[in-house]
Amino acid sequence: MEEKEFRNWWARATSRWPGLSPYERFEYIVSLILTFILSIVVLLALAQLIQALFTILEFKDGYHVDYKTFQIIFGMLLTVLIAMEFRNSLLCVLEGKGLLAQVQIVILIAIMALARKFVVIDTKDIDAGMILELSAAVFALGLIYWLLKCSAADGSSFFSQLSRGKMFGKQDDK
Repeated sequence: MEEKEFRNWWARATSRWPGLSPYERFEYIVSLILTFILSIVVLLALAQLIQALFTILEFKDGYHVDYKTFQIIFGMLLTVLIAMEFRNSLLCVLEGKGLLAQVQIVILIAIMALARKFVVIDTKDIDAGMILELSAAVFALGLIYWLLKCSAADGSSFFSQLSRGKMFGKQDDK
């Protein structure tokens, strides 16, 4: 993020401070700290991923990368993406976006976690019932995400009221 972009983000994020209740200020500070910690976690996970890739590339031309290695690499990649999405959900709190945006990000994180599970799963250690259960969970989460997206577009549903903070006694400026 460039300095000008950071300043714009910081100005938007801090402009909400005067209108926040004491608990919302506490939540805001915790979100800032968690965002910083998650940024460090993402950087460390990315460093591990890069190190693992270089380890693979160090082998001679005759070396064949096996399926298990690909599972590990893609599992690490999806872990970095999940951490980045988790950080995005915290940024939604800091920027004062509605609850709908936060819920959508949490659902996306759950879908990515299940996708990661499918990538790293060892087919020898799992039965068809577990695959069916995981698939049903992905389908249900995808359906919920789709419903959230569709209902946000029409503006009159429960989900769109949730996105504007009208549920749970909270009002957003939007």
